[in-house]
Amino acid sequence: MLIEEYEMDEEDLRLKWDEARKGLVDDPPKCQKGTCPYQYSRGPKRGTICGARLRGSNAYCSKHRPPVEQKKKGLVFRRHRQFNHLLWHPATGFVMRNKKEGIIGKIVEKREGESKVDTELSAADIKKCKELNLPYCHIEDLNLDPEC
Repeated sequence: MLIEEYEMDEEDLRLKWDEARKGLVDDPPKCQKGTCPYQYSRGPKRGTICGARLRGSNAYCSKHRPPVEQKKKGLVFRRHRQFNHLLWHPATGFVMRNKKEGIIGKIVEKREGESKVDTELSAADIKKCKELNLPYCHIEDLNLDPEC
């Protein structure tokens, strides 16, 4: 096939093939125990191993370690500045007395500094509670005294 096409001797063809193959296929570099095994694939360090010392039980150095997924924080309720006996979620406006009771209403701000607690949860509010996996209850009368 190639011998006939290029009129070459079989032995010469094998030598050329081995030379070409040597240039293309290098043995992958070996890493030492306790060093980073990351092999660079681009740039001037292409084909070399990082070799940085490992710390702890990590498989790669801090530069080549895959990013750690951070846990999502749960909903954060704060004490409201006016109704300090209620826990308030600023993004939704929901309020609760404690975790067991669940959401008892929503703070509605009329003007700057003037707020009131609306104990009537609308269908949209209930839907939002279900989306956020928050317990809720319907309360007709809400005692807003600090003693409760």
